[in-house]
Amino acid sequence: MARWGIKSLQMSKGLRIFICVSFILILSSNAYAVRDVGPLKAMVSVTSKEIIDKTEQRDIDLNIPVINGMRNSDFQDKLNSMFEEKVIKFAEDIQDFAKEDEEYAKEHNFPFIGYAAYTRFEVTYIEDDLISLYITYYSYTGGAHGMTYREYYNIDLKSETLLELKDLFDIAADYKTLINQEIRKQMEKEPERYFKEFLSTASISDNHSYYFTDGGIVIYFDLYEIAPYASGIPEFEIPFSLLEAIMR
Repeated sequence: MARWGIKSLQMSKGLRIFICVSFILILSSNAYAVRDVGPLKAMVSVTSKEIIDKTEQRDIDLNIPVINGMRNSDFQDKLNSMFEEKVIKFAEDIQDFAKEDEEYAKEHNFPFIGYAAYTRFEVTYIEDDLISLYITYYSYTGGAHGMTYREYYNIDLKSETLLELKDLFDIAADYKTLINQEIRKQMEKEPERYFKEFLSTASISDNHSYYFTDGGIVIYFDLYEIAPYASGIPEFEIPFSLLEAIMR
């Protein structure tokens, strides 16, 4: 089976593009409206694009965010292209692994269980000059369970930039110490969920993964980074009330 890319995803007869909800990854992917943005009263929203390709070899179910209504259409197109290219590259990699492993299984008379690639996105904050969202990637390539990771995007609509964690705070602010203390404080409430050594050492970097909510920012860690698989993706909401004195 030939390798497929963006073009073939769009043209293949085996693909169907429509709105759906995966029974494996139960994450919201509807349209999200935002209030007026700036003096031009632009209306920004996020909708979803779906790509599905199911065969015995692979189960591809992709949910891709599409931003609409930004004042700068070039920046909007750049963001949407980035989302789509990353999601499709993820699916292409899983398909390549599936093809290789299926051929190996046939050569050695092993059973082959089809691989899976799913993506879902969540818009966590959309208001005035900011969109915050993350894309969750789930893959299954055999074994006891699949693997999940996230990529976050915090989009400053005014400056048309992606905000890293360090961009939120005054240059001289020791925000990492403040956030680390709060994370460890929250971990102490359920210490059994985490690897013991991280209860006193969990820490963040200048570009650590985070997203906005109405009440603050949520810091999260990857699977296995500070906790076992059963604990899922560890998240810690840091309230604005704790950070407002040092935020830009």
